[in-house]
Amino acid sequence: MADSNQYLTKRVMRRVYGIWFLRQLAPTLVGMPVLLTVAFWQIAGDFFVSKIVENFIISLRSGNISVIMNFMVSALYNVKEHAVCISIVGLSVGLALILGYRLVRNFTRLTLVRI
Repeated sequence: MADSNQYLTKRVMRRVYGIWFLRQLAPTLVGMPVLLTVAFWQIAGDFFVSKIVENFIISLRSGNISVIMNFMVSALYNVKEHAVCISIVGLSVGLALILGYRLVRNFTRLTLVRI
């Protein structure tokens, strides 16, 4: 009888932990791809992506952080509708970073209770 109760308790607790895990993880798993898709869609519509990637790789090879930052600032400054583009890209990247932080925080706080 005790083994039966312990088995049932383990099954129920696995489901409880599974539901809790999904509730903690679902906003990040759903929100992050949506935000990154919006950011990439906006970037692809306003930029010539292959040339930007090529120039970015060249700036990365320089190894100088000021060259990389100057490249990013000048790339965003020379966009035709730069206020809209910068706001959408900035908000999308910022929200993706917030969701990533929440995901990491949830995993570091994760403690399981042993029954």
